[in-house]
Amino acid sequence: MPSLIDNEILQIFFEEGRQTLDELETGILSLDSGSIPQDSLQSKLDEMFRHAHNFKGSSAAVGFEQLTHLAHAIEDLLTLIKSGHIEPNQPHCSAILRSIDALRKILIGLSTDSTYQAPIDHHIAELRAAITDNSISPGSTSKEHLTSDNPPPTQKVEAKVKTPSEKSDNPKSAEDKSIRVNTIKLDGLLNLIGELVVNQSMMISHRVNSTTGSDHAVQTLAYIEKIVLELQSLAMTLRMVPIKPLFQKMSRIVRDVSVQLSKEVAFQTEGDHVELDKIVLDRVTDPLTHLIRNAIDHGLETPSDRSAAGKNTTGVVSLAAQQQDDRILITVRDNGKGLDAEVLKKKAIQKNLISPESATSMSDEEAWNLVFLPGFSTKENISDISGRGVGMDVVRKAVTELKGDIRIRSKKGQGTTFEIALPLSLSIIPGMIVSVDQENYVIPVSQLVEIIELQKFDVHTSTQKGRMINLRGEVIPVHSLSELLHSGNRTIISRKNSATRPNAEYRPAIISRRQGKKFACEVDAIVGQQQIVIKKLGSEIQTMAGILGGAVLSNGEPSMILDLTSLPGLNTVNLRALASSNDKRIPSEDRHEPSKSA
Repeated sequence: MPSLIDNEILQIFFEEGRQTLDELETGILSLDSGSIPQDSLQSKLDEMFRHAHNFKGSSAAVGFEQLTHLAHAIEDLLTLIKSGHIEPNQPHCSAILRSIDALRKILIGLSTDSTYQAPIDHHIAELRAAITDNSISPGSTSKEHLTSDNPPPTQKVEAKVKTPSEKSDNPKSAEDKSIRVNTIKLDGLLNLIGELVVNQSMMISHRVNSTTGSDHAVQTLAYIEKIVLELQSLAMTLRMVPIKPLFQKMSRIVRDVSVQLSKEVAFQTEGDHVELDKIVLDRVTDPLTHLIRNAIDHGLETPSDRSAAGKNTTGVVSLAAQQQDDRILITVRDNGKGLDAEVLKKKAIQKNLISPESATSMSDEEAWNLVFLPGFSTKENISDISGRGVGMDVVRKAVTELKGDIRIRSKKGQGTTFEIALPLSLSIIPGMIVSVDQENYVIPVSQLVEIIELQKFDVHTSTQKGRMINLRGEVIPVHSLSELLHSGNRTIISRKNSATRPNAEYRPAIISRRQGKKFACEVDAIVGQQQIVIKKLGSEIQTMAGILGGAVLSNGEPSMILDLTSLPGLNTVNLRALASSNDKRIPSEDRHEPSKSA
């Protein structure tokens, strides 16, 4: 009688199965692109074969016949390729990649339903056709055996998966429920917890003996504080995973889209060792997918157009990641035709997204940002890849929801670069605490460019442009954070006494950046910096623009975490004339005497 497979063993199978398929896919993509050096080609082919063979064996061991059959067909084709009887080509790689996609789909289905079935006959037929269509030299493995739909006999056991009534309340698949953690990190975590327990015992002893005010007790508290900080830092790294699997997924997308569009594309990556919070990594996948597809479809020219422009017929799309303090910068770059600001303006006017008057005063960078408008597309014909006017607006929305920022850089005829800046973690962030109207607020350090003393600058006022300062040759607008917080009848924040300032002579201002342009927010005082644990707020508050979440400050008081870049008051300010101006001087007709009050 077949034995039952424990759910824990099945979860291990699903996790290892996904990783095996990822590694197999990476190898096939390298084989298809011809990037494997000739001297290591055989070893790479052997490695791909082992991945397919191991996946087949594991699937048979837990009784998943569909996985076993399809993996066996992949194994047969790889057997002939690695033995030299078949010269691998693009159709062979395409057939294997499509079969890998089918295996992934079945894995996801089986992780929640042990009876899940998916059509695989056409995938097996495609793999068999790839074998049949190639001549096999005499003495090679029997073709009849290779094309048999029956895999070699294996010992099968019955798989037991949770029934719908037994499933967890979490609707996500098993892929989202587990994460691999380096044992070195776990050992460090256990060591810190052990030290914390020892020092806790010391403090209990001091409390019992009424010696909590002794020097030793003070030293123990200081050491506990140090341990807690180390625990916090280490705990944050437990959810950090390498970005490499995401880069591998993008490599597959580049390959499929380039084949579909008949474009020659070289894909380059850099910084795949960078680690990112698992939640951030999962949610940034779709935005990157859109950017990569658009880079190939919109950015890169056809081989004939590139040749006519004096370029290499093979276009280049690069994906890079690097850590900058508490943020990660992801860059998608192509060496295509670049963005034409005038074409973008005309298309936006044609679609009634902007007025001709506003287009006249637009800078190139503002014109580039038109691609983020819902419904905007420069494609005349709708295809499976683009032309519907959706995609780029989804990208900006997703990046914004991740508390990130996206910028565009482009040069006509040379290419376009998209830069996405994201927080490393969505749970704990470094925050700057500021005081406004006798209330403390938190501003993420990632949104701070610098802090200035506003009283040291000449503040000029213009009827149309509001207050401005000249910051090292750059004219930027100045806003009152108090006014921004209380604009639009924001009833959730109470203004205690906006007329009272702790020091009228000292006027600090936070310099931040919105859509690549700097602006200043005047505050009453800078309280200090603190590691902030982000707390969720009620839905009626969480959805309000300009609020990222809640926090508990070091003094135990609650506070709100602000998003300076999305405060409603900024939307009503004409930043365009300031940001797009090439003249760094304040126009003479707008000059006024330095402001003497806040």
